[in-house]
Amino acid sequence: MTLADSMNSSPVTCPPDASVQQAARMMGQNRVGSVVVVDEAGRPVGIVTDRDLAVRVVGLGRSGDTAVSEVMTAEPVTIAVTGSLADAVRQLATRGCRRLPVVDPTDRRLVGVFSLDDALLETIENAQAIARVVGEERGDRLSGLFAG
Repeated sequence: MTLADSMNSSPVTCPPDASVQQAARMMGQNRVGSVVVVDEAGRPVGIVTDRDLAVRVVGLGRSGDTAVSEVMTAEPVTIAVTGSLADAVRQLATRGCRRLPVVDPTDRRLVGVFSLDDALLETIENAQAIARVVGEERGDRLSGLFAG
C-alpha cells in the first residue's frame, strides 16, 4: 500500500474567511475531526480541528462568526503524496499531530489527508495479513486471530 492508497482522498476544506461555525458544521456533516484551510489555488494554509474549536473558540468565549484563520494552526506540516507510509507515520509521531495534509509535490495543492486513524487501520490490515500467512504455515488457529 502507498500513502495515496491509505489517505482520505476527499478532504474537507474551507477558505480562511469561513466562520468557525461553518467549519464545525462541515466536520459534523462529513464525520471528520478537521477541516483543511486552503488558499484560492487549493494549497493548504492551515488546519482547524475539533479540539481547536473547543479550546480556541468555546474555551475563549469567541463567537461562531470568528474566521477560521483566527483559530487555525497556520502553515501545517504536510507530506507529498509520493512520500512513504513510514514517512507519514514518522511525521505524525515526531510532530505530535493526528493529521497530515497530503499535497501534490509539483504544485503543493491538497490531494488528501493522512491521519493517525489511517495509520492504525494500515497496521491492523498488515497484522491480519501476517497472521494469515503464519497461521497457514503453522496450520493452527493463529490465522483467525486477527480475522476481521
